[in-house]
Amino acid sequence: MPESASMRINVETNTIIREGNKSKFNPFDAYAVEAGLRIKEEIGGSVTVISMGVKSTESILREALAMGADDAVLLNDKVFAGSDTLATSYVLSKGIEHLSKFDLIICGRQSIDGDTAQVGPELAQKLSIPHITCVFDIEHISTNRIRCKRVTDFGYEMIETSLPALITVVKGINEPRIPRIKDKLRAKNIPVHIWNADKIEVNKNFCGLTGSPTKVVKTFVPDMRNKCNILEGSYVEQAKRLLNYIMKDNKDTDKKNLEKESFNKTISLDTRSYIYDDTSSSQYRGVCLFVEYENKYLSSVSIELLGTGKRLAESLGVPLSVILLGENISKDALFLAEHGADIVYMTDNIKLKVLHEEIYADILIKTIEKYKPEIMLFGASTYGKSLASRVASALNTGLTADCTKLDIDREKRYLLQTRPAFGGNLVATIVCPHARPQMATVRPNVMKDIIKKQIKPGKIIMNNVEILHLTKSKILKTFFEEGRQTNLNQANIIVSMGKGIGTVENIHLVEELAKKMGGAIGATRALVDLGWVDYNHQIGQTGKTVVPQTYLAIGISGAIQHIVGMANSKKIIAINKDRHAPIFGTADYGIVADAAEFIPILMKEINISDT
Repeated sequence: MPESASMRINVETNTIIREGNKSKFNPFDAYAVEAGLRIKEEIGGSVTVISMGVKSTESILREALAMGADDAVLLNDKVFAGSDTLATSYVLSKGIEHLSKFDLIICGRQSIDGDTAQVGPELAQKLSIPHITCVFDIEHISTNRIRCKRVTDFGYEMIETSLPALITVVKGINEPRIPRIKDKLRAKNIPVHIWNADKIEVNKNFCGLTGSPTKVVKTFVPDMRNKCNILEGSYVEQAKRLLNYIMKDNKDTDKKNLEKESFNKTISLDTRSYIYDDTSSSQYRGVCLFVEYENKYLSSVSIELLGTGKRLAESLGVPLSVILLGENISKDALFLAEHGADIVYMTDNIKLKVLHEEIYADILIKTIEKYKPEIMLFGASTYGKSLASRVASALNTGLTADCTKLDIDREKRYLLQTRPAFGGNLVATIVCPHARPQMATVRPNVMKDIIKKQIKPGKIIMNNVEILHLTKSKILKTFFEEGRQTNLNQANIIVSMGKGIGTVENIHLVEELAKKMGGAIGATRALVDLGWVDYNHQIGQTGKTVVPQTYLAIGISGAIQHIVGMANSKKIIAINKDRHAPIFGTADYGIVADAAEFIPILMKEINISDT
């Protein structure tokens, strides 16, 4: 999909004005095109590029043709304007169906204006094919199967699926080729097919603003500037003061470190459906959360959502329910019932031991259709975003990604969903007026609602749904990175580095510091491009967006492409030898120092404080 080089907003519809703007190639889609070309070179076939956009998008398709694509299709019609991700996936599905036969659809992980990462999974659902998100390596592909490695929040998975299928790819998968002059000249002579709504036989009620369940009701530009407190004195004095600030800022983390109690109680399981007193079962009512696991424990973002979900449910005067899937999960179900959930819909089965998206999505769809919550929330994890997208597409409802704030319009019973877009340069409040449930994924570490232990635990209901016996995909192996925390989305402390660290040999200093602080490693795009750090650690516009309690930026100049990925951190500390570096305009505390010299002193002070 194309990206707008400049941003203009229609004040009446709060949508992006793309006509008249010069579009540019979304970098994630460049990786997708390159992946397709390499498959073609390895086993044959042809590569067709397809996009929905304005007329200027044709120039981007010609870039893909210059890279080596065989054919190009532009879906262009006024009725497509203003499409949200659901309407976009619908139009793309109709365009792809018009192509007739296909074996593999490759998408970029996300666009860099919407940043939702929803279109790929939603499109796969529309086409009734399996999907794999965040692929960084295609290990093997044949005429009927593909085997990939995908990035997860804690490492990666090896997944194999039958074809046809859809995959979304991340930056680390390849380095896109640069077309030669003769390739560009050749591409000019290849026709770009322009198909309108009638050509691909769409139902116009499902396109554009009319077919988009989500509506933007407010947009504003966030103020990322900050008054930085530059710490003075010797390196030792600065290190001591900095350490005090960090310890002070991270004292109040009770919710983040909420420990599950050891339950020895007999758990009473209610196998009856819960019937609301104020409505019939055919109406959508209540707030529901999907609770996921991270490395065998309830994920921290799911626990955060308990507090938020309870607040939203109380505001609407409805119960809070959760959907819990897994194996041997009775104790976790009781924990949820005692800490905010009025109802826990539990499906306990050996087939659910591993989060298999095909199986989980099927159960979620069936459960939501059965109990009909008016609001459905997911954590914005790798799994949560992928599952939520597929579920929303199946239910033909709206989904808002990466929300940083959730509120209720009590009069209209709307979920007010606030999220950043355009890499954080714009913030939008979105509603889903008519479709139900209203769905959102929520960024980790942003919700601050208090979680309380309930005097009377909620009900635990055995959610007896039929589990898929035959699946098109198979998880072959799950890998967890050991020795350092890689889940940036969940980290309370992130120690991030840029080119100011000096040399590749200094990376171990940053890694050791992060380990001592109990934090995760982050990096700028520059270090990833140099091959010094894995893409899984990249923070910024084309990497991850994080909101830790403390963000320590070491040797990072502060380019806007990086700032938008970490500007909402609760406390930002910058270490840079250039007193005029832009990063100090975003930081709360600053130290003007050479990173390679200052880090050992800071680690020494940490050792002293630990004794």
